[in-house]
Amino acid sequence: MKRILCLLMALCMFLPVMAMADEAPAAKVGVAYAACHSHGVAVATVAVVDGVIVDAKIDEIYFTNANDQFVVLPNGGEIAVVDETTVVAISKRQNDEVYSANMVARGGQTVATSYDAIEAFVIGKTIAELEAAVEGFTADNKADFVDVVSGATLVDTLSYTLALLDAAHNAQ
Repeated sequence: MKRILCLLMALCMFLPVMAMADEAPAAKVGVAYAACHSHGVAVATVAVVDGVIVDAKIDEIYFTNANDQFVVLPNGGEIAVVDETTVVAISKRQNDEVYSANMVARGGQTVATSYDAIEAFVIGKTIAELEAAVEGFTADNKADFVDVVSGATLVDTLSYTLALLDAAHNAQ
């Protein structure tokens, strides 16, 4: 009886090890850069597992006049001097509250809230599903795409979504 009990206990301890032996599918990370909006460069990053986008992140490096309210990127303190005005590089996401103040005052929402909505829209979709979602939308009717992505209010929602799609294509 003791032998059978010991054998069962050993088997019970061995089963979880066997279950963990199945290797989880590897995540592939893709990055794309795009000029989605004026004066900046959007950085779109996705993680893809088994052809499905499991995570996404948008940020935008924005070139603007130096301002004590903005947190400037490391080494972004003086990109250029234009007409005696210092141009600096900032992250829109890191400076969301200050950058979006005008957007919020006009009854909108912050840029990060719209980025979050676009990210949520792509997460869980395959590349083919995302391609189908953007099919038929162009620069001429991009404003209509805002209605496709619940929670996003940016007129350039299509451009940011296409950047995430490019990132998904680049996932390796």
